[in-house]
Amino acid sequence: EEKVSTGVLWHNDLHMHNIFVDSENPSQITSIIDWQGTPIYPIFLICHHPSLIEYEGPELEGFSQPVLPENIRTLDPEAKKAAKDLFLSQSLWLTYEIEVQRAAPELLNTFRHRDTLPGQILGTIGSTYDDGEPYVQSLLVDLTEQHAWKQLVGVDENDNPSVLCPLKYSEQDVAKFKTEYAKWEKDVERKMRVLEEIGVYTGWNGAVSPHDYNEVVRRLAVAKQNFLDRESANEEERAIWEKVWPFQDSVK
Repeated sequence: EEKVSTGVLWHNDLHMHNIFVDSENPSQITSIIDWQGTPIYPIFLICHHPSLIEYEGPELEGFSQPVLPENIRTLDPEAKKAAKDLFLSQSLWLTYEIEVQRAAPELLNTFRHRDTLPGQILGTIGSTYDDGEPYVQSLLVDLTEQHAWKQLVGVDENDNPSVLCPLKYSEQDVAKFKTEYAKWEKDVERKMRVLEEIGVYTGWNGAVSPHDYNEVVRRLAVAKQNFLDRESANEEERAIWEKVWPFQDSVK
């Protein structure tokens, strides 16, 4: 659709450190910084929720209000914290969705479009770079499914696809792609868990402000040990994971 393809100027690094607010009225934004390298892209290719409110938990129906569990008072401390964190994330997400619906409904429609198979296929250019081949191949395999292809190209009077799908995969290819995609999903989960333990946003490039440096170093050390403990079945595996750990200390 034309609106989905509209070119937009998109701030691609919108997080709390780049947003300045009025000290007397924290709800009032005074400026947004870090605009260097900001692109103009088709909206379907670049639009995403800001990293400070990214949410991948249970989906809320429409604009329904999130609620805390009825037994919140009797939960153990860890479960209680998880429930409160989920409630906060859902509340922030809902507030953003409502504001977008009020101020820029076409943007909300684009968010919804990205979740459909056609929308995901349109985003494969960026996905190949950001997510890698396994994710893109999984989308293409899904595309060859009869119902998905019909949804994309429409049907004729006999309920056949109006255009034959040009993609063909053998059973061996499909099995291979599913295996590689499962590995990719596992790696994404590993990455997200480490970022959560460090307390940084998705897409974090490792940069921290001077006054946060020591605390982030401490969190990194804890996250690393947790990761090695989770993923290593023996000392040999631990050594391999240690070698590929991305945050290596260059100071000797």
